[in-house]
Amino acid sequence: MEDPAVSYWVYTLGNHENPNAAHYLEVDPILPPSGTRVTCAVCHFKHASDQKRLLSKLEEKLCTTCHVTSGSGSVHPVTRFSKTGSVHNVDGAGGSKLECTSCHGPHTINTVSAVGCTQCHFSYIYTLQGSYTVLSDPDNTKKGFSGAAGTGLGGLPNTVGDISDFCIKCHDGSPPTAVADVYTFVPYTIVFPNTNFTTNAGGWNKGTYKSTGHGTRAIMCNWCHESHGSDYPALQRYPEDTSTADGECLRCHNGSYTGAANVKTDLTRTYRHPTLYVFGKHSDT
Repeated sequence: MEDPAVSYWVYTLGNHENPNAAHYLEVDPILPPSGTRVTCAVCHFKHASDQKRLLSKLEEKLCTTCHVTSGSGSVHPVTRFSKTGSVHNVDGAGGSKLECTSCHGPHTINTVSAVGCTQCHFSYIYTLQGSYTVLSDPDNTKKGFSGAAGTGLGGLPNTVGDISDFCIKCHDGSPPTAVADVYTFVPYTIVFPNTNFTTNAGGWNKGTYKSTGHGTRAIMCNWCHESHGSDYPALQRYPEDTSTADGECLRCHNGSYTGAANVKTDLTRTYRHPTLYVFGKHSDT
C-alpha cells in the first residue's frame, strides 16, 4: 500500500491540495470548509517573479497585504507589528531570521483537535473557525501544530498542547533549520537577535520553562507575552509595575490569585526595594 505521506506530498514539495488549509488552493469548489477564497494567484505570479517560490512580494510584505487591518480584508489581523516596544523581527532586524511562514504554513494549516476557552489569552491554542488551527509546526510547517498531546492545562487528553509547547518549538536551544523535501518543509533557519545576555543565563533558550514555578502551574507564555509585537520590551503583554498601577508582575502577585505569592504588600511597606518607582537599573541584557 502506498505511503499516504508520499502520495500527499509527492508533487515537487507538495501538491498543496488540502481542503482544510487556511489558504485554500483548489479551484473547485471555490469555497472550502476553511471559509476563505484565497487561491494560488492571490500570492503567486504564474510565470516568473523576482522573489523566491514565485511570490508576488517579499514574504512579510505579502502577508501584511491582507493581515494588517481588521475587517473584511483580513481574517486574522496582525496590527501588533506596528508596536514600538518590541516585535518578532520578521524583517531581520537585529540579526534575527524568521518569517510569518515559520509559524504559519500558508498551505497546510489543517484540522486538529483544538481546545480553547472563553478568555482568549487563557486558551490552549489559537483557532481559526472552530477546529482550524492558525499555527503550523515550526519543525515541519507541512503540519498543523500538534504539540505534546495531553499536556494542555489540566492534563486533558487529545489536545494539541498549549501555547507554551508551541513557543518552545523554537525557544528550546535548538531552533528549526531550513529543509525542503517531500516530507518536511522548514522555510528558513531560525536565528535569534544578536543580544549580549549577561544576567539571563538561559538567553533565548526556554526549554526548561514548563518545569519552573510558573510552568508547573500551567501559566503559559502568552499570559505574559504577545506573539507578534508589544508596546513594551521583550514582547511583554503588560507594562512594568508602578506605585499606582499593577503591571507585568503585580497583576497576579497582588493577593488576587490563590497560589500566587502576594508581594505587593511587601513592596508598599515603608522600607523596601524601590521596585515600583525606580526603573532600568537591572537588565537581562
